[in-house]
Amino acid sequence: MSALPHSNQRTAQARQGLVFLALEASLARAGETVLRRELLRIEPSRRRMDLKTVEVHGSITIDVSTTSILATLTGSDEAAIEVDCIAEGPAPTGVEVWAVCPSARSVVELLDNFGRAIVRDLCARNPSMAPIVLAPGRYLLRASTTGGPCIVRMASAL
Repeated sequence: MSALPHSNQRTAQARQGLVFLALEASLARAGETVLRRELLRIEPSRRRMDLKTVEVHGSITIDVSTTSILATLTGSDEAAIEVDCIAEGPAPTGVEVWAVCPSARSVVELLDNFGRAIVRDLCARNPSMAPIVLAPGRYLLRASTTGGPCIVRMASAL
C-alpha cells in the first residue's frame, strides 16, 4: 500500500480557501435601477469592471479575481454590489474582510447561505483587524452606499 494521500484528499487540500464565483453591480437613482452589470463567472486572472453612466451621480470600480475583490463605490445616488463566494476545504478559512465608508448611509454586510448576517456591519472593521474565520460554505458580500464613497475588500488571509 502506498503512503501517498488519496487523490480526493489532494484535491480537497488544494482547494482550501475563499473563491469568488459571481458578482452583480448596480447604480440607481430614486430607487430605480439605471444600470446593472453581472459577472456570472470570475476568472483566476485579475479583472477590472467599471460601472458609470451620465444618468446617475455615482460609479463603481471593482478589481476582482477568484481569490480577492476590491470594490470602490462612489456618488450621491445609490451604488451597490453583491458578491457570491464560497469558503472551500475541509477546515475553516481565514478571510480578510473590511470596509471604509465615511458615509453614514453605507451598508456593508456578510451573509451566510441562509441569509443570516455573519458580520452585520463591515464598516466597523478596518484593514488592520485580524481575519474572520469562516466555516466551509457559501457566502454573500453585500455593499451599498448613498451620498459618499465606500471601499470594500475581501480576500483569503495569507
